[in-house]
Amino acid sequence: MGQADAHNPTASPPAGDPARAERPLRILLINQTFWPDVSATAQHLADFAEHMTARGHEVAVIASRRSYEADDVRALPKKEVWRGITIHRVPGSPFGRESNKGRMLDFFFFVLFAGLRATFLRRAHVVCTLTTPPMVGLIGLWLKLIKRSRFVYWVMDLYPDVMVVHGMLTWKSPIAKFLEFFSRMVIRHCDAAVALGPKMAQILRAKGARNDRVEVVSVWSDAEEVNPDAPDAGAFRREHGLDGKFLVVYAGNLGIMHDAQVICRAAEHLAHRDDVRFLFVGSGRRRPEAEQFAKDHNLTNVTFYPYQPREKLGGMLTSADVHLITMVEGAEGLIVPSKLFGIMAAGRPSIFIGPRDADTAQVIDAESCGVCLSPHDDEGLAREIERLAVDRAEREQFGHAARRALLARYTRAHSCEALDAICARVTGRSSARVTRAGSPIATEGAR
Repeated sequence: MGQADAHNPTASPPAGDPARAERPLRILLINQTFWPDVSATAQHLADFAEHMTARGHEVAVIASRRSYEADDVRALPKKEVWRGITIHRVPGSPFGRESNKGRMLDFFFFVLFAGLRATFLRRAHVVCTLTTPPMVGLIGLWLKLIKRSRFVYWVMDLYPDVMVVHGMLTWKSPIAKFLEFFSRMVIRHCDAAVALGPKMAQILRAKGARNDRVEVVSVWSDAEEVNPDAPDAGAFRREHGLDGKFLVVYAGNLGIMHDAQVICRAAEHLAHRDDVRFLFVGSGRRRPEAEQFAKDHNLTNVTFYPYQPREKLGGMLTSADVHLITMVEGAEGLIVPSKLFGIMAAGRPSIFIGPRDADTAQVIDAESCGVCLSPHDDEGLAREIERLAVDRAEREQFGHAARRALLARYTRAHSCEALDAICARVTGRSSARVTRAGSPIATEGAR
């Protein structure tokens, strides 16, 4: 064939072919959650989908009809168009997600139903899967095999590693070996593996990813949605009658890789301080653990709130005086909490309690936007909270540094442009290697 097949983006076009470069892509995104869900993966995928649609690309999404917070397996429409994005939703399983067995069955049926739906959709030039649930990357490999789509694997969490660290599985268990076999297969054969930080990129390479296919693209926050100078700044504080209190906030998912106990014990140390309040805003598998601790220890300085709608996120994040981020030992590189970037957008300081070599700690240290503590250091956490409650100048210094860094390196535009460039590269629309992903730290993984 003398020239690139117009219907086959896997064929190599002539270098610098302008017609090819301008031709819009058909992109299929697959993840268990998507808009209107409020989970971090749903919000980031929606941002990227909107970005690509605005660029003139044709974007479709496969997600679950079960919303993140609801038990109804058909809570969301089977198909709809939102902001130019076609959303195909498959049924959730009826087994529930309260037990490990129920969650595994829910994961299995989503992969099955989503794979079937994807098989009969029009061929996409690029298929991008996230990692919720585990094994969803197999759909990307399947479509690469049968439809010659290019496959971008956007790694939000590494499985089964997360399950092993949590103690749900051991590396010797048949399930862990099964998941690891297919995880490595996906990592080895995808056209691009997108890690959230250098530590995660290092693990992907160790699992067999080709060095030239590993990209590091940070997660982000929308600097306009979350803005300390916006009219809604501090709205959550006012709405809930918290004026005059020093607010210590843990916002978002309190999951199996996060340490709920260290926050609760710090709150117990500060129970005598009527001016200091701890707020948990969100959900997750460890929220009941935190609620039970607060009840058992009669902690009147701890309050729990549900996830906030996205339109109220800025008002909630800017209401805090300081935000908390936690990570259990062994989770570094397996997850990268996205909440850090919302905190930075809000212009507020962070206190991270977790491994010092975690990507989150590296960003906080590099940007001088908060404090990092060792795992389990509840006494140190209580001391830092008391110190920052007094030292307003340092709080403001951390907050200003956080906002500056966010605007310079971690906005939605920075990261979506990097993801856009990856899609262009894997389809041959650009020969340029992605060497910048919004962060001076992130560029390490692209070398």
